[in-house]
Amino acid sequence: SMTVRTCREYRAARAAGYYPKTNFDLKTEAYFKSADAVIDAVANAQVASVSYLRNQHVGVADLHLLSKRLLPYFDPDADQRLAAITEPSLRELWHAKRIQVLDVSSSHVRFEWDGAGAVITELMRADLDGDGIEEILMEYYSYAVGGTLAVGTTGVLRRLGHDAMFE
Repeated sequence: SMTVRTCREYRAARAAGYYPKTNFDLKTEAYFKSADAVIDAVANAQVASVSYLRNQHVGVADLHLLSKRLLPYFDPDADQRLAAITEPSLRELWHAKRIQVLDVSSSHVRFEWDGAGAVITELMRADLDGDGIEEILMEYYSYAVGGTLAVGTTGVLRRLGHDAMFE
């Protein structure tokens, strides 16, 4: 057992093999993952020479650019169910009434699907991998609807063209 109050302590705990044991610990870890990811991204970010995000400003609120692969799930059979979905984006899934969009703003979206929910929050924009293209650092927080399980992670959304969806 180890108490973590700072990103430095969080990194030391992860390096020493510690992991969250309870649902509360998983939820708390989501905060540290996001803060740690921002610190790393700021330290390594570069000014992008190309952006498919600025011109016609787009982001996590643009459901037509977010893939069905962002649907949250906790069960082992979800991969098969995802493969069977024909709608390519969250907007098409919303129009087909297969997901519920509960909240959306310019920097986040919250939606639910099949007993699970997700909140995608934009943390920052920059060239995060040195390829010259602007990406979005995002937090992905998923939760069980009506339950206590919730986990958070961070990731990068990128577009490779003005007509492309986020990857």
